[in-house]
Amino acid sequence: EDAALPDQEATADERTPWGIISIKPQDVDHELPMTPATMLRNALGKDQGGSGVPLDRDLYLDSVRYWDAHAAIKSEPPAK
Repeated sequence: EDAALPDQEATADERTPWGIISIKPQDVDHELPMTPATMLRNALGKDQGGSGVPLDRDLYLDSVRYWDAHAAIKSEPPAK
């Protein structure tokens, strides 16, 4: 695929209008809510690194409730 690109001197950042910010693994057949922190960052203006999408209070509170009960990473307590 990369060989088919016309400008081989351009970096990946110059060739793509997007980038991967995070990977949200899941084992269910429906979309999980975005994390509250991501929702807040997205609500920032584009000049601040966000997408500029306004924060929906109800969706935000749903996200908080979901992620409060479903930790993305759980660590084991230290062995005694």
